[in-house]
Amino acid sequence: MKLRPVDFATDGIFVAGLAHYPKPIDESIAQAQAAAARLEAFLQSLNVEVEPIASVVDQEGLHRCGMCEANCAFGR
Repeated sequence: MKLRPVDFATDGIFVAGLAHYPKPIDESIAQAQAAAARLEAFLQSLNVEVEPIASVVDQEGLHRCGMCEANCAFGR
């Protein structure tokens, strides 16, 4: 990660300053400016991919009362 020191393993997450390790304030400010620049470039990209969210039923935890189905936010 030395080539992109403010990038996190997850796309769209950037770290700076004390999120890395204890460091002087001037280095923290420089990293914060770099993170802001990377965020701007990320937000300007037109190809932002979002992973779909899908519900999963835990078959072992079912009581067969139907409450989970009635209250499901996914409409299932």
